[in-house]
Amino acid sequence: MNEFRDNDFRRADILDTLFIHGIRFDAQRWPAEPGHVRLDRIHQRFQRARLEAMRWTDRDTRNDALEVLMKLTTLYGEQAELVRRRYDASLHASRAVQDQVWELLTQPL
Repeated sequence: MNEFRDNDFRRADILDTLFIHGIRFDAQRWPAEPGHVRLDRIHQRFQRARLEAMRWTDRDTRNDALEVLMKLTTLYGEQAELVRRRYDASLHASRAVQDQVWELLTQPL
């Protein structure tokens, strides 16, 4: 069995990268804020963020945020944690919407 640990990703630009099946996130070095975000318990965070975004009154912002959350949920569905670039054009949402989504996802559980 290979052990995945002590890897230094601090200078990496992590985009659409999956780490699944036993990768210990605490055993790696990850890029720091503000350019990247690292989240644990992502399934709980996605669920809570979806519920909160559904309450938003601005229809366009709400729909864009829900679309971002769906893409992230689909991409990271096999993981318990994620590390990725904060702003990503492939999410097809404005920086403002992406900021709002990350704000929801980074709230303490």
